[in-house]
Amino acid sequence: MKKAYFQYYETFENVLEKIKNIEEREHMRKTIIAYGLYGTLPASLSELEEMAWTICKDLIDQQQHRREVNAANRTKKAEPAVVMRNNGADEITAPLQGKKTAAGKKKFIKPTVEEIAAYCKEKNYNGSSARRWVGKDRQKTILSKLL
Repeated sequence: MKKAYFQYYETFENVLEKIKNIEEREHMRKTIIAYGLYGTLPASLSELEEMAWTICKDLIDQQQHRREVNAANRTKKAEPAVVMRNNGADEITAPLQGKKTAAGKKKFIKPTVEEIAAYCKEKNYNGSSARRWVGKDRQKTILSKLL
């Protein structure tokens, strides 16, 4: 899985600063880059490198997961996909159901005058209470249906 790029975080350098041995530090830096670009896991690590690797690998995996989710959502703009993680194995499930916008939010549909009038009658709202539900341009129409 060769990639053109991956994001090298400042956190990686902060972690690598804790490794005092310059050779181990450079080995760890090369390990991070090899995993980020090619997905190559390290063959052997010292105890200190292993601790640093745990942090760095997790950040790279999270980044890869976000890229996959974003790519899945870009391909199906009208129907965003849900990506779930199960013990490290990613599964892209079926697209979300219902009327949703590209941002994943339900689109508001303005109620009709009849729907508002029926709701107000059902809840026993008088004419002054019904005015709160609509703008001034629709108030006369609703009040005529209520009365």
